[in-house]
Amino acid sequence: MLIYVDSSLLLDDIIDDRPLLPKLVQRAELATSQITSLEIARTLRRETKESDFTSISSQLLSSFDLLSLTPVVLETAAALPVRFLRTLDAIHLASALLVQTDVVLTRDHQMQRACEELGLAVA
Repeated sequence: MLIYVDSSLLLDDIIDDRPLLPKLVQRAELATSQITSLEIARTLRRETKESDFTSISSQLLSSFDLLSLTPVVLETAAALPVRFLRTLDAIHLASALLVQTDVVLTRDHQMQRACEELGLAVA
């Protein structure tokens, strides 16, 4: 089973100490976009007193297949028919669609609605 994990879930794991990943790593193949490391670093810089953002991000993402930000991903993200979708969410959604994920894990309500609108299983 391939699970696409949105950055919102990963950030909750770090900031709110609601770990879900250890359970997932044992059960499935995990994927996320390369932009997730950027989102983690920027959010940690804003929300915490941590200083080693690169190390935290690398350690957290070590069990993930990091999907490249390719022209195809960008073209797919731009063409998504979902009207209300932020740019980074569109990139996540395009990445999930292109790898044909079995399910998308997110804690972002707008992302969840977009997944459902496009027929992706979401949890």
